Amino acid sequence: MPIPCPGRTRAFETQAIWDLKEHVKSLDTKGIRVLFGAEIEYDYTNRGVAIHPETAAQLDFLLVPHDHSHLTSPVDLRDEPKKHARFILDAW
Repeated sequence: MPIPCPGRTRAFETQAIWDLKEHVKSLDTKGIRVLFGAEIEYDYTNRGVAIHPETAAQLDFLLVPHDHSHLTSPVDLRDEPKKHARFILDAW
């Protein structure tokens, strides 16, 4: 079960992911390894990933694009392409 993290947006359909992960364990995948992961929001304020470490530990992988910040960055940064471009370069 994911751990809530104050100030962060809860992942969409998180429980469905945990349920599916459990269901896959009971399947014969014929040698195919099934991995579960997520794309994570870049945390503009804290300059890191917007996921609680205990939740991240339950996943097999995380995709962390430094320019994926539409949920945590200030609106004026998102609405002005030059400001957003500067942010992406700084985050890099």
